[in-house]
Amino acid sequence: MNKDGLKGYLENLRLENSLKNLLFDLIDKAPEVDQALLNSIADILDLQADFYDQSADLLEEEAQEYEALAEELNTLDEEENAERVQALLEHQQTLLNDISQKMSEIKTRHEIDSLKQGANQPPSQPTAPASTDLNRP
Repeated sequence: MNKDGLKGYLENLRLENSLKNLLFDLIDKAPEVDQALLNSIADILDLQADFYDQSADLLEEEAQEYEALAEELNTLDEEENAERVQALLEHQQTLLNDISQKMSEIKTRHEIDSLKQGANQPPSQPTAPASTDLNRP
């Protein structure tokens, strides 16, 4: 394999430009394509592959951490919502109790007013029944 063939092969790998430029410089500076050059390129590509594997592992760990964080945030939102719903229910019950108490007070006041009005009215005079004297002509 000649230098141009090796460069063409590396070009097809679609490497990052910085890595591709490094390898092309290495090829250009080499007197010929021999086993030592090929081994050096293979070692560099292996190191780059290891780097990508480790980067992928780190990204996967980071993604898992983000998922855990998102889950925690969702749980916090659910807990907050549950607390808010509980507070609303407590306030609703307080409001219902207050309304019930006010209704009882109004009913009691109305009954007292009715009794006062009844006490202020003069007692009604019983009407005497018409006499029915049978002895009268």
